[in-house]
Amino acid sequence: MQLFSPAPVAPFHSPYGPVHWYTWSEEFRSFLRRVRHRRAFRELSPELVFIDGFNEYNYTWQVPGENIAAFDPEGDFARYANVLFNTTPGTNLFFFTGLIDTEIDGEEFHKIFSIFRSLISIAQGDEMEALYTPLTVSNKGYFPLHCDLYIPRLLFNVYESVPGDDSGASLFLGTGTLCRDILPLLTKMPEHTRTRIRDILSDTSYTDRYEEFYELLNNRYNPWYHQLKRRSGQRRFHTRFGKGQGYMLHDRRWLHGRLKPNGVLTEKRVHRLVFNSSEAAGHTTAEEPVLT
Repeated sequence: MQLFSPAPVAPFHSPYGPVHWYTWSEEFRSFLRRVRHRRAFRELSPELVFIDGFNEYNYTWQVPGENIAAFDPEGDFARYANVLFNTTPGTNLFFFTGLIDTEIDGEEFHKIFSIFRSLISIAQGDEMEALYTPLTVSNKGYFPLHCDLYIPRLLFNVYESVPGDDSGASLFLGTGTLCRDILPLLTKMPEHTRTRIRDILSDTSYTDRYEEFYELLNNRYNPWYHQLKRRSGQRRFHTRFGKGQGYMLHDRRWLHGRLKPNGVLTEKRVHRLVFNSSEAAGHTTAEEPVLT
C-alpha cells in the first residue's frame, strides 16, 4: 500500500543536500473518496483525551477503535497507518505539499491524523507510541531552535492557518552539526553541559526533557548564549511552508524553530503528529531514508 508519492515540485536545496517533496498518493486519495461517503466517517468527531502517567504533553486527539471499524470494517486505514509507522527519515528531512487542499479540507485532515494516532497506538499496544497534540492560540513570535523531545521521536507538522505573507518561515539545523561542529567551539560552555546536551539527545527513556534542553540552548542568561546563537544562526537554514505543506523529521536528529510570523497564531496553525516509526522505536537500524 502506498500512502505518499513524490510531488511534482523541485527539491529544496538545503546545506545538507536536496530535500524532496511528497504528497498523498492517488491510491490513498481514492480510498478517502470511498470512505467519506460512509455515514460513520462523515459523523466522526475526534475526541481530546488525557493520557495518565506522564507529567507533560500527554493530551492527544484520538478516535476509538470501534468508531474506526464502523466506517472501515476492511481495516484499510490500519494498513495505511502501518505504512506511516514504517516511514524512516533517518537523518534526512521530508517535505510535504498538498496534504490539505480543495479535496481534503482541514476538518477531514484532522480526522486523518486522529485516526493515524489511534491506529498506531493500538497496533503497538502503547498509548505513547503516537500523539496528535492540540495547540492553543498564541501571540508568541520568534521560536528559537529546539527539539520537542516528545516520547515519540518522529515529528510530522502540517500547516493549515498560516500568514498570507512571507513571515513565519521554519528553521532547521541538524543536531549532528550542533554537537560536532558548534558545541566544541563554545568557549563559555562547560564540558559537562556539552555532555548533557548530547545525553539528552540520545536518551531513550520515557521522560520528557523539553524544558531542560530548551533552557540549555535558549536561556539568554547562560554564559554561552550569544556564542551559541551566533554560530547556530550561521549554520541553520529556513523555508516557509504554506497551507497543506509541512515536514517530517526525526526529532533527536534535527533542531527546528520558527521566524516571527505576522498576526495571531491560531490553534489551527499546524497539525502536529508525533509517533515512533519502526526505526525510531528501535526496531531497525536502517540508515537510508524510506518513504512508502
